[in-house]
Amino acid sequence: MEEAVELCAGDLLPDCYDDWILPARERLRQVFSQALDQLIRLTESQRDYRSAIRYGRCLLQHDPLREATYRRLMRLYALTGDRARALRVYRT
Repeated sequence: MEEAVELCAGDLLPDCYDDWILPARERLRQVFSQALDQLIRLTESQRDYRSAIRYGRCLLQHDPLREATYRRLMRLYALTGDRARALRVYRT
């Protein structure tokens, strides 16, 4: 799953504006978000907080309106003892 997430570099055919591509593009966005969410959960459960943070930041770059991801990042930063970053995420 990690390899698949790293291979995904953005939208499917970003220069194509035909109607047929929109549903496929949205489906791939959702699959990408779900994969990142699963990686965050998995790495957090393994106490690999640094990787979980990396995946959380990637998910927010992909979808900056996911409030649950902001909350999860705040908790992850707190678990690593980085309260300053947790507060920055809160302010964002």
